[in-house]
Amino acid sequence: MIVKVRSDEIKLWIPIPLGLVFNDLTAAFLPKIMEQNGMSITPKQARKLIRGIRKCQRRHRGLTLVEAETASGQSVEIKL
Repeated sequence: MIVKVRSDEIKLWIPIPLGLVFNDLTAAFLPKIMEQNGMSITPKQARKLIRGIRKCQRRHRGLTLVEAETASGQSVEIKL
């Protein structure tokens, strides 16, 4: 995953390995975090979700997930 932040003063490019963000440890904590926010998911569903995101990254490398720009020209872009 690549996070790009651009403004007048800064151009920041941060590569983030998906293995660090989406792994079995994340899948273990996900149900509890979602429950705190009023949603429910089983641990089995969480593992399937994490695996699906990682498969999507392999198949659709470079897919833009988030692209936002302010009126002053600052922008944030997150790609797989």
